[in-house]
Amino acid sequence: MLRMIQLPIASRELRIAARKRSTFWIRLTAVLVASVIAAGFMVLARIGFPGGPRFGTALLGTLSWLAFIATVMAGVFLTSDSLSEEKREGTLGLLFLTNLRGFDVTSGKLLATSLRGFYAFLAILPVLSVTLLLGGVTGLQILRVSLALINSLFASLCAGLLVSAVSRNGQRAMSGTFLLILFLNVSGPLLDIIIRLNGWQGPARQNYFSLCSPWFVFSEGLGAAPGSFWRALLVNLFISWTFFALASLILPRSWQDKKSGAGQGQSAAWLYRWKYGGPAYRTTLRARLLELNPAVWLVCRERWQSSGIWALATVFASLLILVVFMGGGVEVWMGGSFFASLGTYGLYIWAAAWGPRFLVEARHSGLLELMLASPLEVNRIINGQWHGFLRMFGAPVIVLLLVCAVVGGFAQQGTFGGMAGPQTLPTWVMVAVGAAASLLTTAGNLAALIWFGIWAGLTSRNTNMAALKTLVLVQVAPVFVLGLASGLVTVLVMFPAMMAGAGGPSANVLEVVAVLLFPVLLAVAKNFLFISWSRRNLYRTFRERASRSTRNVAAIPALIRTPGTPPVIAALPNS
Repeated sequence: MLRMIQLPIASRELRIAARKRSTFWIRLTAVLVASVIAAGFMVLARIGFPGGPRFGTALLGTLSWLAFIATVMAGVFLTSDSLSEEKREGTLGLLFLTNLRGFDVTSGKLLATSLRGFYAFLAILPVLSVTLLLGGVTGLQILRVSLALINSLFASLCAGLLVSAVSRNGQRAMSGTFLLILFLNVSGPLLDIIIRLNGWQGPARQNYFSLCSPWFVFSEGLGAAPGSFWRALLVNLFISWTFFALASLILPRSWQDKKSGAGQGQSAAWLYRWKYGGPAYRTTLRARLLELNPAVWLVCRERWQSSGIWALATVFASLLILVVFMGGGVEVWMGGSFFASLGTYGLYIWAAAWGPRFLVEARHSGLLELMLASPLEVNRIINGQWHGFLRMFGAPVIVLLLVCAVVGGFAQQGTFGGMAGPQTLPTWVMVAVGAAASLLTTAGNLAALIWFGIWAGLTSRNTNMAALKTLVLVQVAPVFVLGLASGLVTVLVMFPAMMAGAGGPSANVLEVVAVLLFPVLLAVAKNFLFISWSRRNLYRTFRERASRSTRNVAAIPALIRTPGTPPVIAALPNS
């Protein structure tokens, strides 16, 4: 008789993942976002907006690009800390005391994490099929796009497993997974572009290194002709399975703690000094911040936290100065707006990951329980994280916000500058209004992400799920709903001016102001609701939530980390 369960870890992880609320909410959020976008396109087609059969192609491109971005980032949020978390908690070694292999553990983690992403993909698949009704899309094109999305999801999850197998720190695993996925998607197409620009390829245009890129597979599947789609898909599957095999081989050899020696002790001391500074720096920082707020001191201890944000701000500011001195036109500002949007979204992802980090690590290390047992007030613990954020990242974030605001202002002027007329706003007014709108929206989004991230860090099991929850609920889901509402208002207000042509009437002042300010007002209202809700729940239920989480987290590590002493068993809650 054959055994019914060949992979016990996979079976257990699948049952746990299927019962989690996050699995249900990720699937529901995906189908809601896709349905809202599809409804917006159908409304535009219904009211006679120019486009005709191209609405099907536009809807397929919009939904598939958003789904591709989500699948590419799945490994960062779902698998990058799946194995490294087991190492930190000491439970991975217990699994290898049995006859389980590395393949059993990695397959269980892969199946459990892929279940959420695959359910979300299945939820949006019927919405993708709606594009057939709008025209301009074939069934084979939808099939290729679906296979490309599954391929990018699988590649991202396997990359996260590989990085998690060699890592122990959650933040480093998350960053390493992001860099590996970025390298996998971008390096191949860039190499082929360099080869073609230098004429090394000859007259025939071939894509050799691009076959390794999930982005290339997706772009080939989205096109009308398959091109190199099937070859690239096979190459990507080989790379993904190679990542999975390497993770299975490395994991049994990397879960142990390294032996401490004289050389490793000196290396650890050097790393500690590099991370927290020398004795004089630590003493000065402690004397300056400890009396002000101990929570601020704890948040600001790592001195290199803001280096990445400073580097990004320096690059963007240098590019802005270069464009201004070169006298860029409307096309340059529109291109700069695209790159500024990419930088802004990267800033949002970083804020969603940084917000919950302190409370998640404090809960797992027992620091939060010690803080609650001290005379430190709850409101000082909560406000200390916000003040620490302002102290560490306030200056570079302000530089980034100003750069993005200037670029966004000139891009807004280029968008509405073609509707010239006697009643339109002057150029400098449109630039100022666009810059102020961009600055207010981006700053509000960052504040909402930080405050909701603090709440998510108190209520989530790990940093990755807290960051995913924060990013989806605060930024991703609302931006489509608000974007649809503002897009409909833009179409209804500006439609006569766009259809009139050069000789017809132009948009007046009230129409331009309405189009510029309506999405800003919606974003301000959304951010105000998230900030007020997060602060109210933090102040009201912080001690209750913290005591509940520390009691559940600290029980098992106490049995694992101190085998030489009798375990302290926490009292069971009253039934």
